Amino acid sequence: MSTAVGCTPDKPVATAKSIELVGMMVAKVARDEALCRGRAELTKRLLVIGGGIAGIQAALDVANAGYPVTLVERTPTIGGKMAMLDKTFPTLDCSACILTPLMVDVAQHPNITLMTSAEVEEVHGFVGNFEVAIRQKARFVDHSICNGCGTCWGKCPVKDVTSEFDQGVGTRPAIYLPFPQAIPNKPVIDAAHCRSIAYREAQQRQATEQGSRQRKLASSSQSGQTAKRWCRAASAKSSARPRPSASTTPTASSRSASAL
Repeated sequence: MSTAVGCTPDKPVATAKSIELVGMMVAKVARDEALCRGRAELTKRLLVIGGGIAGIQAALDVANAGYPVTLVERTPTIGGKMAMLDKTFPTLDCSACILTPLMVDVAQHPNITLMTSAEVEEVHGFVGNFEVAIRQKARFVDHSICNGCGTCWGKCPVKDVTSEFDQGVGTRPAIYLPFPQAIPNKPVIDAAHCRSIAYREAQQRQATEQGSRQRKLASSSQSGQTAKRWCRAASAKSSARPRPSASTTPTASSRSASAL
């Protein structure tokens, strides 16, 4: 007969152990205090992290109920993986036909604040009173001025960047719109492949290095001038010291003459 791990094979000892455990639990419960009902302030505002089909639908449901919603998406557009699909199972409906109207509703809803190219950095607080730090990444395009005409990505000289939306099959320019129905329908610049940004960064690095070299030269020149001033001061002090006068101690012959 096998014995379970942690069990005591001796029945009287096991019974005594059980009685002790139950006694400890009863003693603990005797010291418990009744819970008091508390009240906390509630901020009726929702943060949705992720702009896929689930996040879009959740944001619309809460916004339609009259509450403000902030939708955060780390990519330049909402839509998620569903935007990459052609058909949906099992009805084989067009995924864009289902998703695109919802994306437009999110962009135009007065209760929804859309933040793309953004990520949640920190979350503090408790239910109803969360404090969230969100990092907004640089788009390098002013969306308040851009009208999404498409001239910029047509003129962009870099056109061989691997397209993430096409799963690496196609290419895109350095300034691009992820796909034609993207929301927001305005381009962003891929800083890792943009020649203009790389050129400006190289100029900035060159200016920084040049400034560092100039500071080093100025520091070495200043230290050299300080050493020269110290040498001149030392020589001036040595020349200002009084020279020892001729000895007036009488010699042996003068002493003997005076003795005579």
